[in-house]
Amino acid sequence: MALIPNPQFNPNDPNSQRYIFSDPETAVINPTTGQTASGGVITAEKLTPVQPTNFQTAPPVSVPSVPDFTALGPVEQQVQTESEEIRRRQTELLGKGAFERAEETRLGLPEFQRQQRDLTSQLLTFKTELEDLQNQAATIPSQVEEQFTGRGATAGGIAPIMAGELRRNQIKQATVASKALTVSARLQAIQGNIETANDMVKLAVEAKFGPIEEELAVKRANYDVIIKSPAFSAEQKERAKTLDEAAKKKEAEIKVQRDNVEDARKMAIKAIENYPDDSNVAILSRQVMGFKDDDPNILKTATELLGKYQAKPEKAPANVIGSAETGYLQFNPATGRYDIPVSAPREKPGGGISADQATSRLLAQGLPTNILTTGNVLTKGNKDNITSAGVPPSVVDLITRAILEGNTLEKIRQVMMEGYGKDVGFGYLDKYMSTLQGGASDIPSHPF
Repeated sequence: MALIPNPQFNPNDPNSQRYIFSDPETAVINPTTGQTASGGVITAEKLTPVQPTNFQTAPPVSVPSVPDFTALGPVEQQVQTESEEIRRRQTELLGKGAFERAEETRLGLPEFQRQQRDLTSQLLTFKTELEDLQNQAATIPSQVEEQFTGRGATAGGIAPIMAGELRRNQIKQATVASKALTVSARLQAIQGNIETANDMVKLAVEAKFGPIEEELAVKRANYDVIIKSPAFSAEQKERAKTLDEAAKKKEAEIKVQRDNVEDARKMAIKAIENYPDDSNVAILSRQVMGFKDDDPNILKTATELLGKYQAKPEKAPANVIGSAETGYLQFNPATGRYDIPVSAPREKPGGGISADQATSRLLAQGLPTNILTTGNVLTKGNKDNITSAGVPPSVVDLITRAILEGNTLEKIRQVMMEGYGKDVGFGYLDKYMSTLQGGASDIPSHPF
């Protein structure tokens, strides 16, 4: 047995071995060809002592389990009870079939049941796909061993190959689990289980981005070993530094994308919570939940689609009809019809806030007092300036109303964070304040 140079040695690969033994029982396996490496006799000059290098390997990927949410939830149970009541009353004048259809439509059952069936079907499909991948994982060790039978490979030689195949399978499992958990989140949301839905979103995001973050962390740790070890040349150290900088940049990008995906999907959950019976909200939320995890515009698009649904709808007073989606019309005594368009339903002009109260509350937040017009409404010029800075009109109205009602900025921050996510919500409030204060915001730094 002799120590010989490894002809497949790659100086840029920290896992590549410079020297190997000629004995096939202890030889290195080339993962590309499956053959043992061989070469000429090594000279004494080439046998320079090298400190042992302890590189890290990526840990096994944790694949979260997908809970079974096919059992009746609280909202479903209520629907079931109402359905039974419908059947009990089926002898009324409309007749059994017509009566049931009319009542079920009134209760919103057809759309609710359609969504539930659709989501349950998707969930079962993903669970089947996940089970198939798990079965494939169980056969990987025997497949790899069979591949190298009779080729002089040792258990130690094929171990890295087997580990790589298993990790690729685990990443596929985690991706499918992430999709299944996202569907579970929507299912929980339409059933009224908002907290569980948000938990599912967190698990889905972790399943998708966790393995990527772990792999980058391992790469950076190995680059650090090369940079600090005397066993590597200056050229290798310089390359390791370059690769480490690239990995560091990628880590930052992944962190931003991870947060954006989570915030966007939680916006979809919030919209469903606030507008449970709005079919348009259901469609938009389904669209946002279906966006790809690597979509760089996911949060921007989600905000454009669902921003106005992040606060609960106002209840229109008796003299106003309509909704946030269709617009509001106020009763006109002169015509006897609802034909006066209004931007938001109000019981009376100014929402019951006197001019003195409005002035005091604006000054308390460091805002000028000339930003309002009749009825304590933000002037059109000021509102246009804020919306041009990227704040949706509905959010401008929400912040204005909150300030005039006497809420502190910290309270408004909390509401914005809960409704839009920290980064988006804080950004809206900062732009609102800085625009009205001439670009010099005196808002205290984020406490969260």
